[in-house]
Amino acid sequence: MKMVHEALVIEHDLELSQTVRIEYWTDDNGAFGVPIAEYFDANETLSTEQKARSKAQYSPFTRTASTRGYMINPATGDIVQPDEAGNYPEGSVPERMAWLSVLAENVPGDALSDKVIALIVQSMGTMAANKRL
Repeated sequence: MKMVHEALVIEHDLELSQTVRIEYWTDDNGAFGVPIAEYFDANETLSTEQKARSKAQYSPFTRTASTRGYMINPATGDIVQPDEAGNYPEGSVPERMAWLSVLAENVPGDALSDKVIALIVQSMGTMAANKRL
């Protein structure tokens, strides 16, 4: 599977939402090969019906994750849960605040666009690691 950035939305209250498209690709020795739909189309052993069912089963889809309502451990980026009394662990911060406090000098790249892309890629990795996709 390949995760592709679709959109990053900064809402009026500075909460962030990121949408990614999940695509299925063949494996080419650990690298992305061809989109799975192309693989099915080229597979002469499959009937037209089998190709259609396979492509439908493995069609790309999107997922959106938001910072809204999430608290994290700022040292690890891991989402933290409140205890039974509703209290979060000491030092926890809203996920939104963690992203908004990233200093530009700590993000790779010279141009602003390079830094934005680096943060988008980091955000996608965090979303996947926290199983929010």
